[in-house]
Order: sequence, then structure tokens, then C-alpha cells
Amino acid sequence: PPGVLAPMTMGGPPGTARSGAPPLPSMSAAPVPPPPPREDDQAFVRRVRLVYKERVAKEHQKAEIEEMGNVKTNVPHVIFALVTLMPYLACCAFCVFCVFV
Repeated sequence: PPGVLAPMTMGGPPGTARSGAPPLPSMSAAPVPPPPPREDDQAFVRRVRLVYKERVAKEHQKAEIEEMGNVKTNVPHVIFALVTLMPYLACCAFCVFCVFV
């Protein structure tokens, strides 16, 4: 009948040969990897110290950030202008003082 699709067969359950294709490898046939090589004591101590120092440095940075807190305050622009001009005004006052005294 029109509009009805016939089911497609794929050649059997997964892992079996399908129309001449090689079978899928099974997970139980995988070789077990060899254990990692033994680590000498000096290398182990160095690695542990490095990890410890990295953790301490990270915790120190976190503590510094927490201690800083939120210090943002709005500073008027007049303050920046006065601080910029203050050395010049002091120099002029010193020169005037030296000339007249």
C-alpha cells in the first residue's frame, strides 16, 4: 500500500558480520595495559611538594582577594586635578618664598 515503508534489515544483531564486513571488536578481547613504571622516592617527594606548593599558592591568592574586599569608591575629578597640580604649586610657592625672603 502507498505510504507504508517496509522494515529494513541490517544483517543481524550488533557485533555480527554484516554483508561481508569484518566483525566489531568486543570489549573483553582488549589487552590489559601494563601497570605504570615504579616511581623512585625522590621523584615522588618532589611531585608531592610541587602539588602542595601549588595548592598553598592558590589558597594564598584566594585569601588575598578576600582580604581586599570591595574598595571601589567614587572619587571626584577635582581631587585628581588637585593632586596633579600640587607639586607644581609647591614648586612655585618655594620659588616665590626664595625670591622675597
